[in-house]
Amino acid sequence: MVAVRICSLRLRLSSLLLSLCLSCGGAWAGPVLDQIKQTGTITVGYRESAVPFSYLDDKQKPIGYAMDLCDRLVESVRKKLQLKSISVKYRVVTPVDRIAMIEQKKIDMECGATVNSADRRQKVAFTVPHYI
Repeated sequence: MVAVRICSLRLRLSSLLLSLCLSCGGAWAGPVLDQIKQTGTITVGYRESAVPFSYLDDKQKPIGYAMDLCDRLVESVRKKLQLKSISVKYRVVTPVDRIAMIEQKKIDMECGATVNSADRRQKVAFTVPHYI
């Protein structure tokens, strides 16, 4: 029961943080959110075999703990942008190219267990940590 409450709290905190970031109108988020609003599509990067964070199920659908969090974040984006619906495209990323994929605008967010380092924070934004 406690684990469920903690996970639920973490989901709420992640959604809250995203909402705060989106409402502050930071330079990093503006163009991405504008594109998402214009196209009605968000592209999510995921790893194929990063169990339990993101991996493919028997139907080749991305699932996992990080994917669950990203689903909630996508819903927060949809609400923030006041879209009736949002289309989600999934794109495979690797440990080598995941940051570059965000920088090159090939994905809008990455769902996984990427280490939040000072060097990476200069390139991309991170949500609150969801694992330790």
